Amino acid sequence: MKSDELAVQATVDRMTAAFEKSDIDTVMSSYEPGAVVLFEPGRPVTDEQHLRQMFSAMAAANPSFTYSDHEIVVSGDTGLHIAPWHMVARTPDGQEISQSGLSIAVLHRQSVYSADVGSEFRKSRGTGFRKVAAACHEQLFS
Repeated sequence: MKSDELAVQATVDRMTAAFEKSDIDTVMSSYEPGAVVLFEPGRPVTDEQHLRQMFSAMAAANPSFTYSDHEIVVSGDTGLHIAPWHMVARTPDGQEISQSGLSIAVLHRQSVYSADVGSEFRKSRGTGFRKVAAACHEQLFS
């Protein structure tokens, strides 16, 4: 895997690990402001507070995710991550939830700013990515 592809994979892995730990601040930091998320077809969510509430509610079930067959494409400053997923969680009364679906995420490379001596800022191309759009639907096909 090329370094840009590894950076996209690292972003997805970091967000998933944070979600599994109910670290919603870290989950939210993996998205750019104004990012759109589709938790279900035809219902895009862009409001940060709404996203935070939805992620918090889902994280309360203590989900555990596995991905397979990661496909990552990077062109310039845009990355695309596609992967089938499987999730196991528990409702508050202990009932197991098991779902599978397809995750599609569009990511943008982030610029890194660092302060230089004399308070001058330098912009350098970083290898970090943040999500701008994501869809994680329960599998609708076999």
